[in-house]
Order: sequence, then C-alpha cells, then structure tokens
Amino acid sequence: MTMGRAWRPVAATVTSLLLVAACSSAVAPSLVPVPSPSAALPTAPARPTQTSLVPPTSQPIPPSGPPDTTGIQSIAPSPPWTVLVSMQLAAWHLPQPLSRSVAFASGQGILLCGGLTTSGATSAAIERLDPSSGAATAFGTLARPVHDAAGLELASGRFVLGGGSTVAETTVQLVPSGGRGTLVAALPEPRADLGAAAVPGGGVVVGGGVPGAPDPRVLWTTDGRTFQTIARLPVPVRYAAVAAIGGLVYVMGGEGVNGDVDTIQVVDTVARSTRVLAYLPRARSHATALVVGGAILVAGGRENGRAVASVLLIDPTSGAVEAVGNLAERVSDAAGVTLDGVGYLLGGEQRGPIDAAQVITPRP
Repeated sequence: MTMGRAWRPVAATVTSLLLVAACSSAVAPSLVPVPSPSAALPTAPARPTQTSLVPPTSQPIPPSGPPDTTGIQSIAPSPPWTVLVSMQLAAWHLPQPLSRSVAFASGQGILLCGGLTTSGATSAAIERLDPSSGAATAFGTLARPVHDAAGLELASGRFVLGGGSTVAETTVQLVPSGGRGTLVAALPEPRADLGAAAVPGGGVVVGGGVPGAPDPRVLWTTDGRTFQTIARLPVPVRYAAVAAIGGLVYVMGGEGVNGDVDTIQVVDTVARSTRVLAYLPRARSHATALVVGGAILVAGGRENGRAVASVLLIDPTSGAVEAVGNLAERVSDAAGVTLDGVGYLLGGEQRGPIDAAQVITPRP
C-alpha cells in the first residue's frame, strides 16, 4: 500500500433525502423492515447463487445449534416516511492519521483499537474518543499490534479478531477495560481483511483470509474463544462491508480472487445457510458498513482502486440498493461505529491514512 501525507480537510456538510419505510418497535424505531432469520428472501435479480451447507465433519456443530433466536421476529412496515440523512465532517480530528483500525462503542465514548499509521507502522494503541469534542485519552494497548482486523462485542467482552502487522494472524485479543489486552484464543486459520457482526446469541466472523485466497468459511462463536464453521460464502471475499440486522448478516462487496465484486451476500445464522441476495451498482471493496436508524448504509470504499465518497442504502429485505448521497470526503478503510443512533467513520485512507472523522446522522 502506498502511503501519502495526510491532510486536514475543511469542514463541510452534505445532506441528502432518503425515502424509506417506517417500522414500529417497542425498543427503537427502524427505518426499514427488519427481516426474520430463515424467512424467505427474494431471489437476486441476476446471477443467483445459493449455498446451504452442513458444516464439515471436521468442525461439527453441537446438536443444540448455535444461535439463540429469542426475540427475533419480523416487524411489519408502516406507511413510508421521509428522513434526512446528514453527512458531515466532525469539527475534530483523530490524534493522528490512522486507517484500518477497529472501533467499539463504549458508554458515551468510542474505543479505537490498532490500525495503520502514515509511516506504515501497525499500532497497538487503544484510544478513547469523546465524540462530542474529539478529546482523546489513552485507554490501553492491544496484546499485539494489528491492522485489517475485525471487532466483535459479545456478552463476554470486546474482541479484536485476526488482522496482522506483516502477515495475517490467527489471534483473538480481548480488549482490556484498561491496561494491556490479552490473547485469549485463535481463529482456525490466519485471517486478515475480515468482518464480524454480533447477532442474538453470539457472533459471526466472515470474509477475509490471506492475499489471493479469501476464506469462504463462516464462523460462529458464542464466547469469542471457540469458533465453528456454520456455512460458506458463495463468493469468498476479503475487504467486504459487513453488518447485521436480527439474525441475518450482510456481506456487501469486497475483493474476490479476480478483483472487486458487486455481490450482496446474506448469512442466515438460524438456517446456517448463505446466499447472494442482490448486487451493488458497481463492484466495491474496502467500504464501511453502518446500521443507522435500522438502515444498512455502505459508506465510502474503493471502486476501480480509487477511494469514493458515495453512500448506499441496502434494503435488508429485498436487497434493493439506493444511493443516498456522498460523504464530505472520499475515504476507504475507515473504522465504523454507531453510537446513540449516530454513525461515525473514523480515519481511513485516501492516498494514505487520514485523521478525519465523518458523521452520519438520521433526521426524521
């Protein structure tokens, strides 16, 4: 990867009009209907591909099955309503340009773990950011410096999975509440450039691998320490945008064996199956997925090797894709997190790592 000098962008705001379906929920309103796991999903408009796999005998699944589906149900849509989605640069910057890091929501703050610096060094630092002011404080360190890792928060803790500094690693690191993190487990095989998402009852690790060899296996964990294969991706990818709604995990775009892909793949954690649901308008990789107001947004990324600013809305039921506007700055490889209903893109790359923070806010 070519490193370049980061620059500090001028504050700007982009506001776009987004038409979605309102949903009723006792917990929080959703902007789009939440599909039920194992419910029938529409066929992809072209090139449909589907796999439903029994896990390999070398990695059996306990008879009890992995996911706890309590509370997962479809939410009937209400009549359409209109919201404004504001995309703007924060008034503050990261302490230093940083890309390919992992972000977690932590109370009223954000934990930013690891990443790649402008010098090409891989960081082990964990910084706590105050999103209202941008104030950063040292929170701790990872047991091992990594970039291109994935973050997964479970009841048993926050975990940084895989990634690496010079080669892909198998490490599973427990993020500390302060001080130094610990190595607590190992993935079955080395994985960098991967994604992870929490669902009811556990979490899924998907995508990634080693250069030229994306790993198709979808891993399930309930504790962040033990992992089992529950399915395989129809289109193995690295650098995909990954998000979950209910018990369904969406794997959008990414880099396949022969270059970037346009697939929207779905992992059903209840049925232990995967399929291609739909397609992006263009092949895209290195993007960041956020769930904001119940909607899946795919922000930034790379098209034809160049960072882009466009933001796409993915309808989780039909897979329909709508362009909803542009980020204030084009970016790829940004850390993403949602806190109090607001989405944050932290750092990322243009020609090299940048220090910008971008904010996506729904406005009913």
